[in-house]
Amino acid sequence: MAKISESSLLIYIFDVTELSPEALWKDLRQLIREGLSYIVVANKMDLNPYTEPSHFLHPELLEKGQLVTTSAIHQMNIEYLKRENA
Repeated sequence: MAKISESSLLIYIFDVTELSPEALWKDLRQLIREGLSYIVVANKMDLNPYTEPSHFLHPELLEKGQLVTTSAIHQMNIEYLKRENA
């Protein structure tokens, strides 16, 4: 937590097969602070293709542009994540 408080960018990666939207929001409430940029990465989309990314959005915590869906094993959106957040 000390390192996060010193950071200017937080990349929060979670497994869509294990984390509920409510649990994500709880974590974000504990982690984000004013002035901290953050990106939320929903990984393992290949294991749960029926996951609707919009279910993880929250009007006060997470907007569409802050959420990136990925499948690390299939390299889905990995280049996008690197390019957009370099």
